[in-house]
Amino acid sequence: MYGSENLKRVFDVEISTVSTIKELEALERWWIEMHKLDENAGFFLSYEWMSSVMRAHPDEWVVIIAAERNRPVALLPLRRTVRQSKSQGREIRMLTAAGRLGWAQYAGFICHPDYEKEAIVALAQSVSKNSWDEFHFKHVPMDGRLRLFCENLDQKSMRAQNVPDVINGGTVNSLICPFVALEGTFDEWVDARSANRRKKFRKSLRELEDDPQLRIEYSTPETVSAHLEILFRNWYDQWAPQRGRRAAHAAVEAYRTHLAHAENLGVLDVPVLWREDTPMIAIANINDHTEAKVYVIATGRNTSIDEQGIGLKIHIDSIRRAFQSGMKTYDFCHGDEPYKFDFGAQPMQVSNLIFQRPPQSSGKPKTDRVERRALDRELVS
Repeated sequence: MYGSENLKRVFDVEISTVSTIKELEALERWWIEMHKLDENAGFFLSYEWMSSVMRAHPDEWVVIIAAERNRPVALLPLRRTVRQSKSQGREIRMLTAAGRLGWAQYAGFICHPDYEKEAIVALAQSVSKNSWDEFHFKHVPMDGRLRLFCENLDQKSMRAQNVPDVINGGTVNSLICPFVALEGTFDEWVDARSANRRKKFRKSLRELEDDPQLRIEYSTPETVSAHLEILFRNWYDQWAPQRGRRAAHAAVEAYRTHLAHAENLGVLDVPVLWREDTPMIAIANINDHTEAKVYVIATGRNTSIDEQGIGLKIHIDSIRRAFQSGMKTYDFCHGDEPYKFDFGAQPMQVSNLIFQRPPQSSGKPKTDRVERRALDRELVS
């Protein structure tokens, strides 16, 4: 078994790539085994999620593989794309984290822990040798692995910056990801909150139980599509006035596409809070039972309802259900809105790194299929 062998730490790294569905399927066993051993990888780097996204975008990605004696020990999934720069009058060859094809909440590496240092250094050196104009490494946890990767990029030939990413009129930092550690039992967790929080949580739960007009309806395979439409409609009505109708519509369509991956994998949960026949608020959660994490992907509030505390009600009920399901983390994902910290959330910082090479060192853009295969060969060197 791959994970049970006594593996050495010092090794000669071999770099290769895969960029077709057939090659991806041949990598499945190694990907799954490595992901089980990597405590930092998370659901959005699992083979289950990434292969679903990659099949939907078969010509837009490449996976760099670090191997020892033909045994993969680290993976870096990347997206390849080209954009037209009007200001520079040329095409810009871009590499980004492949998870962004599916709006993954987090990106990064999949590494065997015994080979982490050597493999990440090799991956960084491989990316440095590749022909690209811009490399965007977004939503990677700002930890030692990312620091090691950046330290081993050849930054003499590029400009690097970690770009702020604020939303909602500049009031929310989307690179802060608050998460709640679900320790002990639900009652013990509530008891550990401040007196004010305990009072509000218990009041919300009592109202859900005692008010006959209130109910939370949990999605089933038969109702999840209808619940998603409630979420999308609420989300659009909530954010179109601030973001503009076109941008809000585009965001809804992106949510629709990418949450379909979660629905197809059977990990999507869309609870809706109703008052009688009126849906007041809905949230879309991805439930990763393998790593015992709930990811809160989107929230849509009915703007015609002027009732306080509905967000608190649906989240405290969702946290209670997470405890009942054996979950260990309730991850609010991107954005440092104050209400998330009312639940005792801790912040995690993620990246928005952009590496840019000057035009004179980039060469002529490569855009056709033949030249993309040449790009794969460059990644191996």
